[in-house]
Amino acid sequence: MFEKLKNLIKKPDPPKPEPKPKKPKAQKKTLSPKEQATKNREPWINATQINVNKNDPRNGFFELDWNEYFVVQLREAGYQGQSDEEVVDAWFRELCNTVAREDEKIVDMLSRPRVQSQRRDDGTTEYS
Repeated sequence: MFEKLKNLIKKPDPPKPEPKPKKPKAQKKTLSPKEQATKNREPWINATQINVNKNDPRNGFFELDWNEYFVVQLREAGYQGQSDEEVVDAWFRELCNTVAREDEKIVDMLSRPRVQSQRRDDGTTEYS
């Protein structure tokens, strides 16, 4: 009986300390390709948007995004402009012109006859 009485007046157990809230693990931020290139001090450019006029598909535009190292690369290659946009614009215009000229060369080459024939005086035909 003494044991029962002792259990009744027994001091309560001290409260357990609350667990410390766990700090969320720091998640590594995934760098975008542009951020990664910039971090590595590398030139980077990307066409972020290409739009075509629905009524006239010959017309449209490209929206470009680049980092500062791309502009440095262009300036070192001789492109000039008052602003980064002017430098990139000069490069893009030249790029488009180069592509168009290459396309003209290909069309011209394909339109030429590949095999030429020449009629000889003896009635035969020479092919080259």
